[in-house]
Amino acid sequence: MRRIFQLDGLDKGILSVGERQESNQIALCISHANQEAQILLSEEAFKELAHLRYVINFQSNDEEQSLKAVQ
Repeated sequence: MRRIFQLDGLDKGILSVGERQESNQIALCISHANQEAQILLSEEAFKELAHLRYVINFQSNDEEQSLKAVQ
């Protein structure tokens, strides 16, 4: 069975994550305003990506927003 997960963005963008039946690959697709970007990942690369954690620190407009990896 092939599974596809879809996340709808606040700006009407769509992130789709799909399994490919032919091989152990994962397809990531970002769609927005009639434009689309796709990338194929190996199962191992997808697992590595899925295990990343990030914390977004929102600050006042005067300060720069930051994104940092959490171990």
